[in-house]
Amino acid sequence: MDYLQATMISPDGKFKQRLLNLILILNYTAILITFLLNFLGLPILKYHYLIHVSLAIVAIFLFDFSQVFTILLTLFFIEGQGRIIWEYASWSRIIFDSIVFLSVLKVFISSKKIFDSKKLPAPLIILIVAHFFWYLVEFSNLYSVSYFAFAATSKIYIYPLLLFAAIA
Repeated sequence: MDYLQATMISPDGKFKQRLLNLILILNYTAILITFLLNFLGLPILKYHYLIHVSLAIVAIFLFDFSQVFTILLTLFFIEGQGRIIWEYASWSRIIFDSIVFLSVLKVFISSKKIFDSKKLPAPLIILIVAHFFWYLVEFSNLYSVSYFAFAATSKIYIYPLLLFAAIA
């Protein structure tokens, strides 16, 4: 185990907390700079979006979901504009969905369950299961437009539920 890993998993966790504080400060500074660049109409805004994406990816791999949630919220706030200014490039359309998927997957791997049945009432669990069942029915529809369209609807039909489960 090298020094960085030993420091990050140490009982006091000072290094990890300082690193989280630094990433949060960089994130809030980046969002303020985004507003300024929007106001001034500078073309460098296109590349500034990559700073937000980079901070979110680093934070997802280093910290818990509860600590990263504010960074994801700021990315939610500007990701639509990022897609537009990158002219809907394929990577800009996929990167945000991938970041959300990775963060939710990390929560589910660490907790080893998707929904905590003790926190959710039974009627809500029944509705969520019915929702996933309908999603699978949509997937198996032979007359659907395409499987890509099915995968694209995951952002609307599945990710909000998974984010809710990760937060709850």
